[in-house]
Amino acid sequence: MIGRYIVIIAVAIFFILVGISCDEPKNEDPLINTAEGGSLLITGSTIDDNKEISQPETTFKANEDFYLYFNNNDQFSTDRVIVQLINSANDKILAESDYDVDPESNTITDMIWFGAPGIFKIAVIVDGQVRAIREVLIE
Repeated sequence: MIGRYIVIIAVAIFFILVGISCDEPKNEDPLINTAEGGSLLITGSTIDDNKEISQPETTFKANEDFYLYFNNNDQFSTDRVIVQLINSANDKILAESDYDVDPESNTITDMIWFGAPGIFKIAVIVDGQVRAIREVLIE
């Protein structure tokens, strides 16, 4: 009799665990977020007094202005940083901006936007090396 209750409880626990695992959201196509050497690239709708993004976001509306914040985690050691806006579907570069920077600094903040819906990449290149890529969803 006790053995039967143990089997019933074990089966019930199994179905509960299967039910819980089925309720977890599936993130089959997560947005890309890569960084090299401890660098950081974040996007958001607002910046604070230090020109940093206080609440990171990755989803925006078409033609909506938003900000990128990039921290190289070390001095740039160059006077030019490149930011590329790329269509994720075909890796076509849609825009490229050169930023004149102080070689001893390590951050840039700027406003950007995308005019059409889709998934797009923002790539930051320092001294010829891609330091960070961040994908955003434009609705």
